This record gives sequence, structure tokens and C-alpha cells, in this order.
Amino acid sequence: MTKIVFSPLGGGLGNRLCGYINAKFLADTLSAASYIGWTVDKSCGCSFEEIYAPGQVIVEEGWDESTKSDPEKKYLYCIHKLEYAPPFIKEIDSSSLNKEVVECRLHPGPQQLQSFKSYDEIVLTTDHTWPFITLTTQSKILLQPELQEKIDTFRKQKEIDKSVIGIHIRQTDHLSQKPLEMYFSYIQSVLNKSPEQKFFVCSDSPDAEKEVQQRFPSSVIVYPKKHYAQKYDQDKRWTAHYPARWDSTEIPEGEFGAGGYNIVRSKESVLDAVMDLYLLSYTTVSPY
Repeated sequence: MTKIVFSPLGGGLGNRLCGYINAKFLADTLSAASYIGWTVDKSCGCSFEEIYAPGQVIVEEGWDESTKSDPEKKYLYCIHKLEYAPPFIKEIDSSSLNKEVVECRLHPGPQQLQSFKSYDEIVLTTDHTWPFITLTTQSKILLQPELQEKIDTFRKQKEIDKSVIGIHIRQTDHLSQKPLEMYFSYIQSVLNKSPEQKFFVCSDSPDAEKEVQQRFPSSVIVYPKKHYAQKYDQDKRWTAHYPARWDSTEIPEGEFGAGGYNIVRSKESVLDAVMDLYLLSYTTVSPY
């Protein structure tokens, strides 16, 4: 049976979950075994099994290239762009008898999916493998019970459902993409038409959450997080780019582990982000 492995090479919670959904979709489509290699590092300081209930997914201890060298097996590495691949994938060339690399930027068609069955192991290394597969997969995995209970309790207390508009304000490494005033203008335009409208707003920035609550105290719901992503080097910008290590969870002096960005996400900040993510899923999410 073909084995599908998702091994995220860095990236935060959202990127990893998107990638896993891609892998699960492929496994379900091919009736294959599904595995996830989840390294706890500076980009995501929380293990898969600290978020999700055990026994649903076979979890491997992150990426180990030495396990992919069985000459009797045939391997396929699915990546978004070769230029973003780690060195050991870039070194695979046409002379390899049992390893192939394919750039997957579009949804795989039926013929390509069938061809995948000829491989013993398919390794997806990125969340960008197939865009928008998340819209078609029906696979679900259950959260750890205590996390789900916290989500349900807060959701019921604040009456969060599809009548509530959900807004995610991404800051930190996406700070320059959308200024806060854009979000505030949108909220105000909705309130001008529907004064009783409620919003659930979440952000990776405590300052953004504080400001939106101050602007719209009776209209905005925010989950009171205690932990957020932090800068590894406080003197550098969030998007300061440094060499990223592919082969270690340790970060030597001068190197950073979140896709090369100056970001550290602790276990507690990841679990708080899970709360935001799932609460947001109960709302009608705004395109903003």
C-alpha cells in the first residue's frame, strides 16, 4: 500500500494544517496510509498530539531523510517550487533510480492521481502542494477534549455562530499587507447598516486586538489570549530573513527557524491560536 507522509519543513500552525489536509485528501483518494511528520521547533512549539486527540493519525518524529533510502522502494517528493526545497531534495536528479521530485502547483487530475499509486511513499513537504484542496476534503480530526471543551464553553457564552462575522487580523510578518484602519472601516461600514451586528475578531497582535475592542466595545468579541508569537531578536523586524536550517530544530547564533523569519511561536501561543482558529470557524468569515 502507498504511504502518504506530510513532513512540514518549518512553518506555523496554519501552514502545517493546510499541508496535512492536502496529504489526508491524497491518502483518502488513493486509499493509502496517512502519516504526519511534525517537528516541534521555533516556528511551531507545540506537538501535533498536544492539539489533536491521539489515535487518529500516525505521527512520526519529524523528518529524517535517512529513513527514505531503501533502494527497494520508490519515492515521490511533492513540492511547490524547487527553488524553495531543502538541499537533499534539490540534489535528487534524473539519475536516481528510486526517487523523483515533482512540482505540484495545480489540483492533480484523475490521471496524475492514478499514477501516484505506483510509488511506495509520497512525501509532501509544503502547505502549498495543491492550492484549494481544503475546499474539497471532508476529512476531520478531533481536538484534544480539554481544548474542545474550552472552545465550546467560550462559544456558548458569547453566542458565537454563523450570525457573527469573523475577522482575522494578521500582523507580525504580514504587518504591511493590510493596515488596521482597513479592518476598522469595514466593521464601521457594516455597523452603519446593521447596528446590532456582532464580530469575532482574532489577531496575532495583542495591540491590534486591544485597539479593535476599544473602537467597538459593544460589537466585537475577542478571545482573551495570554500568549502570542514573539520576535527571536527584539532589535530586528518580524520579516528579517536569515538562513533557515532544514536539518535541525536547534537554532545556532544568527539563524532562525520559522521559514527564515524572526518569529518564535511557543507551545502556549500555538494552543491559543488553535482557540482562535476554531472559534473563527463557527462564524461567517469576512474576506478581510
